[in-house]
Amino acid sequence: MGAMQFSAPLLRRVHDVWRALPRDCEEGPPARRAFDPLLLAPRDLRFIVLLDVEGGPDPASLDFVYRVVGTGVVEAVGLEFTGLRLSEHLDEHDAPRLIADYRAAVESRAPRLFRGVLQRVGKDWLGYERLALPMSDPEGGRIVSILGAVAFERADRLPPGSL
Repeated sequence: MGAMQFSAPLLRRVHDVWRALPRDCEEGPPARRAFDPLLLAPRDLRFIVLLDVEGGPDPASLDFVYRVVGTGVVEAVGLEFTGLRLSEHLDEHDAPRLIADYRAAVESRAPRLFRGVLQRVGKDWLGYERLALPMSDPEGGRIVSILGAVAFERADRLPPGSL
């Protein structure tokens, strides 16, 4: 995968931490056990999400449970969704798109960058860049978790053509 183009320094910092994590196999993402939230700067923790990946092996059967949702994400979106399963909340936030995006990150086994606006929660003026970083089981075979980071910006300040 080529170099990712982040608008937000937060995403660069989180991506750098993820890239520096030890890997059990040369190719592919780090193991979930290698990640410790204390590796991140305190200012970044507010904008982190950690999701458990459930289901599989068919990507269409994958679902995601929010294990950790930073307070900055909760404040921006206006919903507390720690512990929620994405498939059970398809009418809230942007769950159908989120599921598709996270499935793509699992399938590719590589970082994915997404951009959008918080239209479904009535905040179409608020744009975001969302980074999804897959993490594997200890054997490096199955993706079991996604580390995410979300940077918010007024939609009119996002790079042209990014939405």
